[in-house]
Amino acid sequence: MKREKWIKEQADFSDNSPSKEDRELSDLLFNELGNKDKIYISDNFVNKVVAKQVRKDTFWRDIKLYAFYATSFIALIGVCAVIIGLDASQNTNYNIQELSSYLTYGLIAAVGYFCIQTLDRIIVKKEGMI
Repeated sequence: MKREKWIKEQADFSDNSPSKEDRELSDLLFNELGNKDKIYISDNFVNKVVAKQVRKDTFWRDIKLYAFYATSFIALIGVCAVIIGLDASQNTNYNIQELSSYLTYGLIAAVGYFCIQTLDRIIVKKEGMI
């Protein structure tokens, strides 16, 4: 397809005329495509690009899920701590000391869970952000 014909089709397709930057990019693209013997694109290039994007999308979705689980765990521990703290049948100072240690352990467990799951995805499964 001729360069001018392609640019005209793009201009006809959209309501806006192509910007200077778009024209420069299309010129660069056609110049590179004009050197067909220098360019090699594998047959499954599209599949690789799609698979990479899917991995990236699922990676961030799973990271958000791990963060949600960790936050929910911390919130659950907080609710339990409030319920136990409101129990007037036991010594209040003892309850507060015990609850602070339980909250600390719960926070460490939640952060540890998040870190372990994230590092598992990155290091073990070799699924990075890119």
